[in-house]
Amino acid sequence: MGRGARVEGEEHGRAGGAGRAVAAVAIGIAAAVPLYASALTEENLIYLEAWRAVYQAYYDGTYNGQNFLRLKERTLKEYKMQSREETYAAIESNLSTLGDPYTKLLDPSKFAFVTGSKKGGQSSGVGIEIAYPKDRSVEGLLVVNTQPGSPAERSGILPNQLLVQIDSSPTAGMSIYEAAGLLKGEKGTVVSVLVRDEKTSGVRTVELTRDALRRTNVGSKFCEAGEAGGEPSGYIRLSSFSDQTDLEVRKAVRDLKSQGSAEYFLDLRNNGGGSFDAGVNVARIFIDQGTIVNIADAKGIKDYYDAKNAAEDSSTPLTVLVNGGTASAAEVLSGALQDNKRAVLVGERTFGKGLIQTLVRLSDGSGVAVSVAKYQTPNEVDINKKGITPDVVVAAEGGGGLPGVGEGGGCEIVATVKERRGGS
Repeated sequence: MGRGARVEGEEHGRAGGAGRAVAAVAIGIAAAVPLYASALTEENLIYLEAWRAVYQAYYDGTYNGQNFLRLKERTLKEYKMQSREETYAAIESNLSTLGDPYTKLLDPSKFAFVTGSKKGGQSSGVGIEIAYPKDRSVEGLLVVNTQPGSPAERSGILPNQLLVQIDSSPTAGMSIYEAAGLLKGEKGTVVSVLVRDEKTSGVRTVELTRDALRRTNVGSKFCEAGEAGGEPSGYIRLSSFSDQTDLEVRKAVRDLKSQGSAEYFLDLRNNGGGSFDAGVNVARIFIDQGTIVNIADAKGIKDYYDAKNAAEDSSTPLTVLVNGGTASAAEVLSGALQDNKRAVLVGERTFGKGLIQTLVRLSDGSGVAVSVAKYQTPNEVDINKKGITPDVVVAAEGGGGLPGVGEGGGCEIVATVKERRGGS
């Protein structure tokens, strides 16, 4: 969902049963009209649409410890709302009190872009997956990953760097949805980004030419006994989740098993998420029985997703690599494998994005992204802003840590993980 969140394909929480429940709430919001509408201006009504979208569906029933009804009354008194700009300012003021970066107002242009309803030529991108920094005092948006072969990767933009500016727009205070709209555009057009490396404090401007991106989410490599530092092993790199990801992973597992893999290594580092359903379905490849993930809303109503007794391989030893860039659907998968004792997690604490968003359209064509529910692991652990602690903590890449994603074709990673984790 979530949805960080990754951008250029960010999930928005339309997740199976939870998605259907959210859709029903959204319809109710759109249909509701205040009884005293005749006494209100058009601007007041737009404000109330947005306020009601949050009031009826927000996942935190305390609204970050405040009386949301009183906030509405105070806002109607304090804001004149004589223009659309003033109305949007009132809405944004309300949303900021929630302390939730994923609940945001999207103006008509951004809402159209995010929902795919914007007309025009084919939309292309630069292959950057971004999220909000954990430390919200840091100005900029965090680069979680760059798509292999994309303009961003070719330019040398790296995970954990910060996007400080997109064209002439500073990213401080910018939503990930707005950033997505700025990064995408017509194929062949250029977008300029200012990138800062927190480790070196270096800042550079990068000109990126947008291109049509063919996402390759899954890569695999069979490692012979000598390459793998022990028994022959299979390495699977999963960079994000899309509709076909589970099919690709299932095929990779089948191929690696046929080649004699005695163990699998699933690399989820810098995987910012994507399709929630794909994350659940990949878990089902390795888990035959048990709960995959729980979902809870403000009323405590829970939906849950179970394994379907259709695992491709539920017994071959599995190690999962995670780090601070492992987020959202990747955390759903990691939590399912860990809580069901199906895998050993190795690396660093994950990002901690456990919220599901839905998009609610307002009458003027703008919209509100609202966090409507949260993920919980099978053991009902809330991962939002906390992340998942791996079973074996290993320092970041370099300096005695693990090799970087994809180094040595995956076999160097496998051998190093075996050494750090213990066992062959």
